Amino acid sequence: MSNFTRVYFPGLGIDFDLPSVAFTIGSYDIHFYGIIIAFGFMLAVLYGGRMAYKWRMSLDGMTDVLIWGTVFGIVCARAYYVILSGAITAPTRQRSCKFGTAGLPFTVALSVP
Repeated sequence: MSNFTRVYFPGLGIDFDLPSVAFTIGSYDIHFYGIIIAFGFMLAVLYGGRMAYKWRMSLDGMTDVLIWGTVFGIVCARAYYVILSGAITAPTRQRSCKFGTAGLPFTVALSVP
């Protein structure tokens, strides 16, 4: 597997190689897609705070919605992955439920909250 991802914009005639790993902390690799997701989460927090003020809702209530929506989204996305990946047999079920061993469907994780 390559350590670089080819990014190209055919309409603009731009293409370049982007390293998959942005940086490493200890033995953990921090990937660029994780940074992009964290940036999107930060934007959602800022937007939720502004909308809480606009809708005259308490900021604590909006923060609770954001936290519980995120937790519920991740848990449901993982359940979706385990159920539809065919990992229903007993020996692989426990391994499939570990968050660090396999993927997380972004479409489910992003649509639930």
